[in-house]
Amino acid sequence: MRDSASRRAAIAGLIAILLAAPLAVLLTLQTGLAQSAQLKGPMFVTLARGNTFIGQLPDGVKFHAYFLSGGVATFVDENGDRDTGQWRMRADDALCVTWRRMNPGEERCATLQIEGRKIRLEGNTLVGEVTFTGTIIDGFD
Repeated sequence: MRDSASRRAAIAGLIAILLAAPLAVLLTLQTGLAQSAQLKGPMFVTLARGNTFIGQLPDGVKFHAYFLSGGVATFVDENGDRDTGQWRMRADDALCVTWRRMNPGEERCATLQIEGRKIRLEGNTLVGEVTFTGTIIDGFD
């Protein structure tokens, strides 16, 4: 009986550690403690969950992007234009996105440098920077 209770306690402790690790990464990123660091694949996946990425296209139009589990990406701009696509993390931790309507069939990849709540995209991308909100938002100011 005692051995079974010890085993359950050990398993519960391990589960708590595994669940706390992504939360710790997210809290570190959202509080800005990870200044000027490359955002690696697992950190991006954790950060993307429940977040809106806000940016501005070269023509000044504001947009929101969402990266969902399973590699689905969605995009909406302040004019109501929408797109969906696929995203993946490359072996070198670059984020790669292929949109259905925007440059169809062309994969655009960028490494991600996080600075506080801003992420600088370096590579083949239309935008150079996005901000993450810590929540999902569906409207524009």
